[in-house]
Amino acid sequence: MCRRAALPLAIALLACGLLRLVPALVPGTSGPAPAPADQVSFFHVADRADRVAFVADPSGSALMVFDGLRVELRRSVDSLGPEQSFNILLFGRGGQWLDPRHALAGTPEAKARTRDFLDRYFVGGDGGDPVRLLGRALDQRPDVLYLLTDGDFGGDGNEAVLRLFRGRAAGGQRTRVHAFAYVADPADLAALDDLDHVRALRAIAAATGGTFSPIAEPHLEP
Repeated sequence: MCRRAALPLAIALLACGLLRLVPALVPGTSGPAPAPADQVSFFHVADRADRVAFVADPSGSALMVFDGLRVELRRSVDSLGPEQSFNILLFGRGGQWLDPRHALAGTPEAKARTRDFLDRYFVGGDGGDPVRLLGRALDQRPDVLYLLTDGDFGGDGNEAVLRLFRGRAAGGQRTRVHAFAYVADPADLAALDDLDHVRALRAIAAATGGTFSPIAEPHLEP
């Protein structure tokens, strides 16, 4: 029998081995690590950012699975905290912005605005000049930019877009670009590197310290 009755109750229980401290409840001890406040993720590519931009070209083959892209954008935005800011640019009709002026804080009001924007997004029309549109996205100085396309960039093409990102990186901008190439047929994944826009996306990711990921159709289903 443990004889520690003269000690304060909690100390007596500890001494008798009847009470164990839970580390997560004791200041200064290690417990389950909370998720970083600046965490962001898009199609399972996670990063840490105070400012994030989502840019997608849902034209061509990607039109068939825009609902899946809409769901992922909602999920990513809903995971942001109020101390983070974000914007969305979708190509089509000259480029459609969640907010053409500036990024929005990750508040409940901005998230509701995002859902309305995605529900009303009109697919089609002129995709716009990608260099101009992407330049405006970079002007908002995001820490991370997620870029998804399913084919060659219009306007002056893939090389012009690549020059834009390389030039910004050489000039000191530290936006990390996580690039995604959408592939309608998973059988085409083996031949990705034969495509000009895929080589450009890989080079953009490498120049900015980001990543490149192919996405086949099953990953874009809602």
